[in-house]
Amino acid sequence: RAEEVLGKNAANLVFTLTLSASIGVCSTYLVFIGQTLESLSCDVTTQNIVRQVFPDVSEFTWEAIVATILYPLSLIRNYGIFAWTSALGVVTVVGGIIVTLASGILVDPGGGLEVAINAIGNLRLWPESLAVAFGGSFGTIAYLFCVNFLTFPIINSMREPEKDYAGAVNVAVSGVWIVNVVFAVLCLGFYGDNTQDLVLGNLDNGPYLSAL
Repeated sequence: RAEEVLGKNAANLVFTLTLSASIGVCSTYLVFIGQTLESLSCDVTTQNIVRQVFPDVSEFTWEAIVATILYPLSLIRNYGIFAWTSALGVVTVVGGIIVTLASGILVDPGGGLEVAINAIGNLRLWPESLAVAFGGSFGTIAYLFCVNFLTFPIINSMREPEKDYAGAVNVAVSGVWIVNVVFAVLCLGFYGDNTQDLVLGNLDNGPYLSAL
C-alpha cells in the first residue's frame, strides 16, 4: 500500500525505517530483560526468587537465552496463533503498573497515596535542565510512542480498516496517554528528583521487582 500511495522509492524508505524501528524495539526489550534479570540474579542481599533459582547469571547470558527463545517465534508467519497474547500483554502491563505503584505507596517512600499527591503539589513545574530531565529518558519515551509500525498487523486484521482504523487508533492512543501521564506523575511524586529514566530503577531487588 505504501508503494501505491508514495511510490517505489518512498515505500522502500518506509520499509527501511520500519525495519530499523522493529530492530530497535526488539533490542531494547532484550537489553531491558537482560539488565533486570541480571540485577535480580546477582543480588546477594535480598535473596529474591530469581537469585535462588538462577544465581550469578550475567546480563549477556540472559540476553542470549531470551534471544534463543524468541528468534524461532519470529520466523512464524501466521501470528494468529498468538492472538491471545495481546490480552495477556495488557494484563501484565497493568499488573506492572499496579505493582510499581504499590511499592511506592507501601515501601519506598511509603506513607500512602496521600504522600505522593502532596509531594506532587510541591514539585517544580519545569525541571532545572531539560537536557538532564529528558536526555536519558528520550529513548524510553520514543520507544513507547514511536511504534506506528505495530499498527500494520492491526490494519491487516481488521475486516473494514478504512472504516475502523482511525477510531481504534484514537481510542488506543488516548487511553495509553492518560494512563502513562497519571502513572508518571504519581511516580514523580514518589521519587522526586531521584526518579530514574526507567522507573524500575527506583525499585530495590525485593519482592516487588521480582513480581514485575
